[in-house]
Amino acid sequence: MADSVDVVEAIADSTPPNSTVLPGPISPSSIASRLREQVAVWREESSNVAVAGCVLLVVIGLWWFTRPPSFSAPPVEAGLAMAEPLPTATPVPVLVTIHVAGAVRSPGVFTVLAEIRVIDAIDLAGGLTPTADLAQVNLAGSVTDGERLWIPEVGQREPAVVAGVPVSKEDAVSGPVNLNTASAEALERLPGVGPSTAAAIVSYRELSGPFGAVDQLLEVSGIGPAKLESIRPNVVV
Repeated sequence: MADSVDVVEAIADSTPPNSTVLPGPISPSSIASRLREQVAVWREESSNVAVAGCVLLVVIGLWWFTRPPSFSAPPVEAGLAMAEPLPTATPVPVLVTIHVAGAVRSPGVFTVLAEIRVIDAIDLAGGLTPTADLAQVNLAGSVTDGERLWIPEVGQREPAVVAGVPVSKEDAVSGPVNLNTASAEALERLPGVGPSTAAAIVSYRELSGPFGAVDQLLEVSGIGPAKLESIRPNVVV
């Protein structure tokens, strides 16, 4: 036995330092054991990765649902009532009084809306007679307050006004009208003078006495400077 030990020691002493000792053969059981250990490590690492992923998803979800909104509407004050729309003013219709005469079925004085036309006034007066001369009538003409609408018959040249259009002063009257003696009907033949203006002239004359000058017509309701100038050549006092 001593000799064998000496032999082994001699061999060990004879092995060069730094020399590689080849491993012996590896048994199958050792390989299987190592594989099981490696698989266990892989499983543990995969489980850790899955848990980390779940935790990350939970954190992202919590952040998404609890994040502050990017904008917010201004708070509505309690009890703030909406402004009510301002009421719109209802337009008041303008009325005028006109005298429809001549070749109409029911001549007379009518109070009508200011925007009506001559043809509307004729309808109010019952329409035209068979002898009416439409060639002298402007059916689309407008009307004014106190105006006389004369509808002529065929061949007739009579009125101070033909279908709402004043005629020349020569056709309006055959001679000067005396302001102090003329009747309302005679005064209506003056340019621009209708029933209401003629009645105002007569009323002024009765209350204030005879006219002393033509310019005194300016004191009569409904007569202004322009109308006075159209009347002046056709009147005397």
